[in-house]
Amino acid sequence: MNNELLNINIVGDFFSPKLNGLEFSDALNEKLKHADLNVVNFEGPINTNKSVPICKSGPNISQDPDAPVFLKEHGFKLFSLANNHSMDYGVQALDATIKCLNEECIVGAGLWDEAYKVKILEIKGKKIGFLAITQFEFGVLDDIAFCENKKGAAWMEHPCVDKLIVDSKQQCDYLIVLPHAGLEHFTLPLPELRTLYRHFVDMGADAVIGGHPHVPQPWEMCNDKPIVYSLGNFCFDRESKKPLWSIGLLANLTFDDYEVNLQIYPLHFDRNSRTVEIINDANINSILDESNELFSNKSAYVEAVNNHCLSMQSYYDMLLEMSGYSKFSIKHCLGYIKRKLLGKVPTTDLSHFINSVRCETHRWVLSRIYELNKRD
Repeated sequence: MNNELLNINIVGDFFSPKLNGLEFSDALNEKLKHADLNVVNFEGPINTNKSVPICKSGPNISQDPDAPVFLKEHGFKLFSLANNHSMDYGVQALDATIKCLNEECIVGAGLWDEAYKVKILEIKGKKIGFLAITQFEFGVLDDIAFCENKKGAAWMEHPCVDKLIVDSKQQCDYLIVLPHAGLEHFTLPLPELRTLYRHFVDMGADAVIGGHPHVPQPWEMCNDKPIVYSLGNFCFDRESKKPLWSIGLLANLTFDDYEVNLQIYPLHFDRNSRTVEIINDANINSILDESNELFSNKSAYVEAVNNHCLSMQSYYDMLLEMSGYSKFSIKHCLGYIKRKLLGKVPTTDLSHFINSVRCETHRWVLSRIYELNKRD
C-alpha cells in the first residue's frame, strides 16, 4: 500500500458492559496502528450508576465507564453516537459519555446543531467530513421546534440531511456518511434502504458505511463510491445464539485524487478468550460471498427479502399484542382469559406499537407484509 494514501478504518458496533480483560489481536492492533484514522460506533452510553432508563421498545444498555479510554488507547479517534441506544439512560448518561469521549471525538449526537453537524477532520492535507445518522427509534431528534434544547441523535431521513451532504461536500475533499439502520439479524438490506444509501451517494457522499443489523451485509460500488450496508458487530459483548453475531467487518478506505478504494477484513469476537481478531476463515468468506452474490441477483434478492419479511409477521403480531392490540380470534380470547385467571396478563406498553410504525425499517417490513398478503 502506498504510504501517502489516506487510510481510514471503520468498524461496527462496540458494546461492552464490563471490559474484563478484553483485548485485540496483534494483527488487528497493527491494522489500527497504521491507519490515519479509526472510527467506531459506540453502541450505548457509559454506566453512571445514577441514570434512569428511558421507556422504549427493546433493551436499555450501558457500557463500562472505562470503555472510551480502552478504545482510545487502541487507536480510535472518532466515535459515532448516532444509534438507537445513545439515549437509553437519558441526557445525564449521554452527557457523561460525551464528556468521557471528548466532544471533539464524537459525531451524530447532542443538541440539534451538534447532532446534525458534519465533523470535518484534516488529515494529510485533506479535509474529511463525517456525518453520522440513524433510523427513527427512541432518542432521535426529529423536529427542530419540538426538540429545541433537547439532546439526542440525528435522524437519517430528516429533510435537512440532503442539504447537509450537499453543503458539506463543498467544504471537504471527501465525505463519509455513517448510517445506523436496517433489519437486525438479517444478512440483506431492505430495498428501501438500498435506495436511500444510493441517494446519499447521489447527493455527494464519497462513501456510505452502515451498521445496526448486528450481522454483516453486502457491499457494492455505486458510481465508483463504496457502500457497505452493515459492518455487523465489532465487539458486542452479549450472549447470543444468532448466526454471525460474533462476526463483523472492518472497512478499510484509502483515498487518492481520483477514487475511494474499499477493502473488507472479516473480524471475530471470541467471548471465551475475550479477543477481537482479524480472521481468514473459509466458511465465513463463503457466507459473505454467497450474500454478495445473492444481493447482485435482483430477482433472488427481492424474493429473499419478501420471504424474510413474511417470516416476521408473527413477531410483529406479538409486538402489537404487547402494546394492547391483538387480532380478534377465539384462540386469542381463550388465551387472554387463561392468562387473566392465572394473573399473568402482561402490562401493555405502547412503545412497541410506536416503534413498529414510526421506525422506517419496521414500517417498510410491515408494508411489505401487507402487500404480499394482498396477493394471496
